[in-house]
Amino acid sequence: MNKSSMKPPNLLGTQRGVVLITAVMFLVVLSLLAISMMKTSILEERMVASNRDWSNAFQAAESALRDAEREIKDSTRISGQTGFVALCSSSSAPKGGGLCLPNNCTSTASNGNCSPIWVHLSTVQNDSGWKTGSGTSKSIQYGGITNAAALSGVGAQPRYIIEVLTVPSAGSQKVQPGQAQLDYLYRVTAVGFGVNVQSRVMLQSMVRPH
Repeated sequence: MNKSSMKPPNLLGTQRGVVLITAVMFLVVLSLLAISMMKTSILEERMVASNRDWSNAFQAAESALRDAEREIKDSTRISGQTGFVALCSSSSAPKGGGLCLPNNCTSTASNGNCSPIWVHLSTVQNDSGWKTGSGTSKSIQYGGITNAAALSGVGAQPRYIIEVLTVPSAGSQKVQPGQAQLDYLYRVTAVGFGVNVQSRVMLQSMVRPH
């Protein structure tokens, strides 16, 4: 055998092949990590934006509650149960819209639906203004009665409805049974919207007029 004709294996070429494969795998891993970090960053940004929009909607609903409280205490529109009707009065009613008797199914006007009136407006009456802040509505837009300046930074102005509730007055124990005097309480339900009207917050408060 002619030993001079034998060639050593090409170790350099083999090493170069291994380095190439390793480098490609390393780049793939880095790319996957970069994509994962990018997705996480985008998700966090969306969560922050959603939380900020919810906060805007919450503050708008709070403003609507305060607006309704000012109306109850200062406006001549609210007097006892006058103007309050089952399933809420409309804006064309003599006293205006948003004045509601509680939906307790004792009235035939409830049509057997015992859901609270603020739910009834959305699900049964399909009140677009109550759900999205725009369109026709039996609810009252922020500033509609008090002329408060419109809120900025929201996709739609908040809205509210007012229910009238009766409770025995403090002097009821002084009259004959069955003749108890009544006081009125008003339950306000307000909805606020964020920049995106899908961000919707509902709040309630109880108001004694005097």
